[in-house]
Amino acid sequence: MVRMRKAAILGALLTSGCLSTTGSSSVTLNFDFTNPSQPIGDGWNAEVADVPGDRVADVHLVSGFHALPAPWAAYTGIEQGGTSVDGSLFVYHKKWISTTWSSGTKFTVRLSMTTMSNLASGCTTGPGTAVYLKAGISGDEPVATADNSGMLRLNLDKGTATSGGRFVHFGDITNGVAGCPSEMSWTYREFGEQNQPEALTIDADGGFWIFIGTQSTYDGSHDLYLLGITLVLTPTT
Repeated sequence: MVRMRKAAILGALLTSGCLSTTGSSSVTLNFDFTNPSQPIGDGWNAEVADVPGDRVADVHLVSGFHALPAPWAAYTGIEQGGTSVDGSLFVYHKKWISTTWSSGTKFTVRLSMTTMSNLASGCTTGPGTAVYLKAGISGDEPVATADNSGMLRLNLDKGTATSGGRFVHFGDITNGVAGCPSEMSWTYREFGEQNQPEALTIDADGGFWIFIGTQSTYDGSHDLYLLGITLVLTPTT
């Protein structure tokens, strides 16, 4: 894959920490997709896994960096969604990030995220509680290839529907609104910081990959907006 080369991590993305890779100093990278004047949500590629390779078109992949639904239209986000064709689907956006760190530099990783959906937490039907938010960073590019049965499988261990494998499982994509109101509204939800089991090793080109995915067990479509992801990287000694 041809990577979209970006400048080394911008100062605007560094909300705290130090670029030192010795001792216990941590670096916090805040990727905020909501500010249209700083389009950090540009350049993310969407792909699918856990679907037959010959039925990718039936997923009707939803992907795009654009304005949020009303009444949030002054802000932006990455829309992500798709339709499960056989009861299982993984939709993900990915992006390669250039850094100033040397190849082979290792970090432990903590992640947090913010999303927006119109799926209330109190509903017992629909995709809300059957679609799970996952994310991770890796020196290896996330790639979906066909297995012996023709199913597209991700090369990274993202886990199953309810587990995060070697990366982070945040929970379902409901928006935290109690009850199940008759008129659903788009509401944001913050997912607190979690440790990624897999350590990050900076790749041979001096960067790493981020992926943000939704794992669906719902026999139908789902849709949400990614508002941002924060990485806390702590160098290992």
